[in-house]
Amino acid sequence: ESSFDIFQQFLREGTNPNGLPTGPIPLAAIKNDNLRLVDFLFRIEQVDVNITDRNGHTVLHLACLENKPDIVKFLLNIPRIEKNARNIFFEGFHRVFFNNFIMI
Repeated sequence: ESSFDIFQQFLREGTNPNGLPTGPIPLAAIKNDNLRLVDFLFRIEQVDVNITDRNGHTVLHLACLENKPDIVKFLLNIPRIEKNARNIFFEGFHRVFFNNFIMI
């Protein structure tokens, strides 16, 4: 059974997609480079597409930090994504992107 199937089961059972003991599901999906799950999650209205980790990194920051160019491209096309959000270091995703030399 894939992580995608497991997350789907969690959601069917009423799990809050914005939080698990290990952190928000959208952030975990990005760290695991699971574009299929990111796409699935961001179609769910209750999912906070601008959720942050303890450093204020949004999903877009995290995709840049984790060097996930396909996910960055995908996220940039989602209107609900806040593209001007800053982390606790006052960095927008653009700075994180360029600091990590992602080639899109």
